[in-house]
Amino acid sequence: MLKIKLSRKSLRLLQRVDFTLRSAIAAVLLLVLFMVAIVDFVITASHKEHQIQESVLRGELGQFLLNTREPNGSSLLENPTDFTKARRSLQIVTVNRPFFTYFLTKKNTNSFSTNNLRFDPPRACVVEFLSNTNASKVDTSSSTLQACFAAIPSDPTGHYVYFALRYPTPLIRRHLRGEPIEKGDRLILHFYGKKQVNIQLSFQQLPSQKSNNRHLTLPENLNSFHEISSYLPEDGGYSTKLVNAQAFEQKITDTQENIVSILGRIDSTLLPIDNRLLGWPSPETKSLKVGIDIIHAAGSSMETPKYLFKIEPDTEGAAQVSLEQAYRISVLSKATLSVNSNGNNEKGNLLWTSTSLPSSESTRYQGWFQSLANHVARLMVSGVEKVSATQEQHLSGLPLLSATLTEDANIVPDIAARSLAWQFAAIFVISVFIWLLWGGSRRLERLTRVAHISAVNRGGSFAEYADSTDQIGTLGRVLHLLYKRDHQRMVFQRKRLERENYQKAEVIRREKEVLETRREILNAIGHEIRSPLANLLASSSKDPEMNRNLCRMERAVIALHEAATIDEGLLNGVIAARLDDLSTFVTKLTENLAAIGKPIVGIGKRAGVIAFFDDIVLETVLDHLLDNAERHKTAGTIITVSWEESGDQVIIEVFNEGLPLEDCENIFKLGVSDPNSGGNLGLGLYAAKMYLFGMNGSISAVNRKNGVAFVITLQKLA
Repeated sequence: MLKIKLSRKSLRLLQRVDFTLRSAIAAVLLLVLFMVAIVDFVITASHKEHQIQESVLRGELGQFLLNTREPNGSSLLENPTDFTKARRSLQIVTVNRPFFTYFLTKKNTNSFSTNNLRFDPPRACVVEFLSNTNASKVDTSSSTLQACFAAIPSDPTGHYVYFALRYPTPLIRRHLRGEPIEKGDRLILHFYGKKQVNIQLSFQQLPSQKSNNRHLTLPENLNSFHEISSYLPEDGGYSTKLVNAQAFEQKITDTQENIVSILGRIDSTLLPIDNRLLGWPSPETKSLKVGIDIIHAAGSSMETPKYLFKIEPDTEGAAQVSLEQAYRISVLSKATLSVNSNGNNEKGNLLWTSTSLPSSESTRYQGWFQSLANHVARLMVSGVEKVSATQEQHLSGLPLLSATLTEDANIVPDIAARSLAWQFAAIFVISVFIWLLWGGSRRLERLTRVAHISAVNRGGSFAEYADSTDQIGTLGRVLHLLYKRDHQRMVFQRKRLERENYQKAEVIRREKEVLETRREILNAIGHEIRSPLANLLASSSKDPEMNRNLCRMERAVIALHEAATIDEGLLNGVIAARLDDLSTFVTKLTENLAAIGKPIVGIGKRAGVIAFFDDIVLETVLDHLLDNAERHKTAGTIITVSWEESGDQVIIEVFNEGLPLEDCENIFKLGVSDPNSGGNLGLGLYAAKMYLFGMNGSISAVNRKNGVAFVITLQKLA
């Protein structure tokens, strides 16, 4: 039994907070669903991002290795020390494949033509320079100088520094025999080591044009091919055979620009180095700094020579190709690249790494918000720190190379990480909303409890909401005002009822005194008249006219006695009215009368119409009205009794078909009766009016179409 009571109590408690409970459950389920969706999204996105990241790294690594390969089959990885930087000054670099050759030899003398001649030095060796506009006497119209200085390890031909130059120039002015060297176009190569060595190169006449024909005899139309002579200014300007070089000019078809290409070699004995050191090229050789002056001779004595290019030894140019360029072009993810030489070492020796390059900005979104988003993603998915891709490459003359790209694992794509951060922000907002909803529900619950207490026993108080301005507080304030107004109205009604009751009691007291006096007079008159009247009726029975007059007097006396009896009943408080179900009472009354053969029918609700009445007195009133209606109704018709609610009142109507009343206002006065009523004394309607007056009700007569209706009005409140 106790368990049943507890269950019912719990059920009632849950019913009181059903809205709050449903809202809380829905909010929690929404939050849980949101979290599950986020976790699933992060795990799936992390797995997919890991696969994509590995695939991207493999593709970037393959593209990098491809970009390090040169057209001649060599690779930038053969000499990562020299070929790393995208911008570097002119120095002697190491190449593994020879590129020096003589353009014109005895074998190709007959077929030689500069129009078909094409020579490209190793791209890894080439450094490009723009003309120095700050140098004095420099022709700013010049374009780009391509320069390459290289040495070949274990060169079977000897210790040489090979060089290749290409630059735009006006038509070459050759140095003529017997003239100063400044009269022709020339180049000055500067080598800076323990000391400075300057080698001056000039363009010479072809052998076929010399007076002593000791060299090759060439056709006269090969004016675009030049021999290069070298001089050492420090040795008195005498020529030297330790420098071998050839040059040729070509016109670019599209731009009509004249380009000169020079290919040569310098014996190491001319350089400011110690040639006794073992190994070629030696570190001292590679540490030499190189400068170049390219001078175009004046066409007349009025002109001055022009410096087409003036390259200082520390001037940095753009490498035609480099590991830095290959890395930046290929590895867009900015992952760390390392190249190892396995050899006989299982772990390998590090040949090159991208960490030696200047750092560049990541391709992922940056900023504090992105950092926060990445941090949140890493908190959800752990265990994946790095992503890498490795590829091996075989290069001639080198051990097996292993290239590896490594970068921090992207837990999720940067866009997804930002989306994840916004989703967590949404969760925070939802949590705040749930907290606010819970707080609001608690306040609503308290407000509901106070309203319930106020409605049940008027013990609640909304005073705490009197000054509230928020939404729920405003509702409480409105209820407080309504409660206060209702309380004031009830106090006013109670005072009004007390005042009316006092006035009614005073009226009743006065009427009681009047009625008491009238009753005593009527009783006295009746007592004094009724006995002599009875004797007169007995003695004059033979005179019809006198008997009729005496009968009228007798009826008048009886009427006076009845009137005194009704007033006395009202004054003595025999009417005991209370709130009761009027519809049930009238329904039973009409059904009982109809059951004994009365032509009566009831119309209205069978229950639920509450009014203030005395059932015994009201039955007497209805008996009078029904008796009156039955006497005056048209033969064969039915008397209708109907009841309904109208505001604070209940209306009962008794209708009968028949002749209309001549005087609806005075029909309820004492002694007034219908002329067709025969011996009726007019007491029934008067008694009905008086009884209804005792129940705070009223009665009126209304002529309707085809009949008359008596309308009773009762109050719904005591």
